[in-house]
Amino acid sequence: MRQLASRFVCLECGEVLGVEAIRLANERWDEIVKAIIAKSEPGTRLRLVRTVEALCPHCGCQYLYHKMEQTFLKRSEIVGQDPADAEMKDR
Repeated sequence: MRQLASRFVCLECGEVLGVEAIRLANERWDEIVKAIIAKSEPGTRLRLVRTVEALCPHCGCQYLYHKMEQTFLKRSEIVGQDPADAEMKDR
């Protein structure tokens, strides 16, 4: 993913994502998980699916990694809605 991020051009702003996009996505995902855990009942077992794997450091566009095609796909296109609306479902 790091190699891909270093050459992948953001579909929104046209800038290269870079490895910073992976780091930002990791931080964002940690925040999402912490919020979910905080709202969960003690002892609840959670099954989480990661919803962001690259986050454009220039414009904030969110991407998921498509393993079979070895590329990033814009998250809003996968979820079928605006990323801000999709994020509310993560919580």
